[in-house]
Amino acid sequence: MSPSPETNRQTATEWRQLGFFYEVLKADKTWRFVGSQRGLRNFPRLLREYAANPRNSRISEHRHYGPYGYLKIVTWNEALIKGDGIWGSLTQLANLADLIEKRVPAISLGESATVGRDYSPQSEFTLRFEVMEDEFDPASADVLLL
Repeated sequence: MSPSPETNRQTATEWRQLGFFYEVLKADKTWRFVGSQRGLRNFPRLLREYAANPRNSRISEHRHYGPYGYLKIVTWNEALIKGDGIWGSLTQLANLADLIEKRVPAISLGESATVGRDYSPQSEFTLRFEVMEDEFDPASADVLLL
């Protein structure tokens, strides 16, 4: 059964509030993030907010993001990017935000950049950031809404 029009509208609104679209490409071992420069800047902001919250300091604390909740940020004793999310200490997650904030502004329209082993050599997955035009609607990348 396909989602109702109201569910699709709510999902689209949640993508727009997030500011970017993401999906996990398990075969490629990649988390794909798509958005405008402005929208993609929301992701390191989310990492910083998570890392700044003292409630998240305990191992296994986590938070899910996005309309489907697939992306998970997890407090852990080592930095990792896995198929179910991004793991690390609060300091490591803040450092990842720094890394992304330096990498994304250097990406030209229509191009991409990755973060992975530079965050953690043990990472199983890579984060790939794809920059779209300023007016990009993140909901438009969700094939489940088409």
